[in-house]
Amino acid sequence: LEGEDLPNAHVAIDFLLDRKYKCAEDPEEFKGKTFGIIGGGAVAVDVGETAVRLGATKVDFVDILTEEALKNVLKDLHEAEREVMKYNFTTSTKNITQEPNGKLALNCYKVEWGEPDPETGRRPLNKVEDSDFKIVVDYVVTAIGQGLDMVPINTATDNKLKIERGKIVVDNLTYETTIPGVFAGGDIIVDSLMCAVDAIGDGREAAFSIDRYIRGVDLKEGRINKEDLKRSTIPKKYIQVNACQEMNFMPGEERLVCFEEMELGFTEEQAIKEANRCLNCNICSNSDQIPEDYTGAVDSSGFMICNYGNQDNMSSYNATDYLTVPKSVIGILNHNEIVPVVLPDEKCCGHDIIWQGDTESFEKLARYNVKLFKDAGVKTIVFSCPEGYYAWNNEYRKLFNKRDEFDFELYHISEYIIKEKLLEDVSFPNLGEVKVTYHDPCRLGRMSDVYDAPREVLSKIPGIKLLEMENNKVDADCCGVSAYISCNQNSKLLQESRVKQAIETGADYLITTCPKCLTHLNCYLNENKELKNKILVIDLLTFISKMLFMP
Repeated sequence: LEGEDLPNAHVAIDFLLDRKYKCAEDPEEFKGKTFGIIGGGAVAVDVGETAVRLGATKVDFVDILTEEALKNVLKDLHEAEREVMKYNFTTSTKNITQEPNGKLALNCYKVEWGEPDPETGRRPLNKVEDSDFKIVVDYVVTAIGQGLDMVPINTATDNKLKIERGKIVVDNLTYETTIPGVFAGGDIIVDSLMCAVDAIGDGREAAFSIDRYIRGVDLKEGRINKEDLKRSTIPKKYIQVNACQEMNFMPGEERLVCFEEMELGFTEEQAIKEANRCLNCNICSNSDQIPEDYTGAVDSSGFMICNYGNQDNMSSYNATDYLTVPKSVIGILNHNEIVPVVLPDEKCCGHDIIWQGDTESFEKLARYNVKLFKDAGVKTIVFSCPEGYYAWNNEYRKLFNKRDEFDFELYHISEYIIKEKLLEDVSFPNLGEVKVTYHDPCRLGRMSDVYDAPREVLSKIPGIKLLEMENNKVDADCCGVSAYISCNQNSKLLQESRVKQAIETGADYLITTCPKCLTHLNCYLNENKELKNKILVIDLLTFISKMLFMP
């Protein structure tokens, strides 16, 4: 920009480094002075606030963007700051000139944004006729972002990098540049509105590539380009949005006179709420999760239908018989003269609903189920499904928060078998040595800390030899199902990895306690029939019941 080398014209980064971190040396350096700042983003605001804290009485921001486009920056400006910091929106700077009295002038004009180009999506910027004006100030600071300085990079790489439109060209799967063994990521390869998040993601993928490169492994084998991921057509109910927790800020008047941290952070309660909000939406962690209005997912009572929870067989290629699991649980309880009550009006626990972000429907289900069980006089609830166990033992407990209506004893069936010693007097057939390996479901293991009970149950069966997979317990791999909303290429890789780990143990059976893991792992075997004679996937309780009473 013409005039940016005039006296008292600065660049944002240098200005901040020179003054913000040396503020004690001259706390009134800009007392009574005025500032013009080219740019209106977060860095520009940082410059303006620094100038005000050092005595400046007025700050003018000049930015080509609209007020709406800058709303995320403006929302953090306190009223006291707005009194001395003025924005000139949709304004461009022609040049910087020096006035006869030594002050600097920002020579500006208003601009208008045109309609987006149908091919590029870019909006043209047009000058408004007869809109020229100038802002006279003592100091000017340019804070409109920084470009990539390729000179030192090209010198270090002997100009062997391929550059297009000012960015380094990389392989979009491995992040390797045109120089073998050299990798790049972040805003050095592409512009992004989420530059920090994307840079972290690029770094992670590049790290995988660097590790493979050093070990001499193929950089692309088994990896899937995120652009090739296909979204499923599984219908989802509209997601209820939970707002972010509002950051606590230092009062505006105090901000203008000190260099202490303005953002005071969350309280412990806020931090927990914000963490739960992010971890439970499941949109950003799964490429299949598409929030869309699906009115057909609600039954006559107003509850969301759990399609795979109210039919005998999944309408899937695998067609797992889910009724075998509860039949096995009831059979083993009956074998010990325990007659459980199965409430006919019980509804889905709501696990998948809360994972889709629909907390309203989840709370509706939870209150309905708890009242149903309470009215029936139930004291102890035994779960065969890890997701049901997790939902009741964690999400329901949080919802009811130690209130009297939620005083149930909750057990996963494996825990209950050990607690009540249900296998101690059972006579098992002599089958010789049977080699098994156990797959830890995410909801039962990492999310409920139940690792030992299923293994202890297996240890009570004569002849059973438990062979652990390479990744087990807290380090166990997911089956890839992701709350039963995903069966894409990434899922297939997880299926393959888990089944191969199981086969490598030499086990005859891969045992799990989760219906979704059961379906997903069996699905892989059905698609790779040559592996079906190497290992069988079966539910833990079904495995036991077939030894005792079930054909």
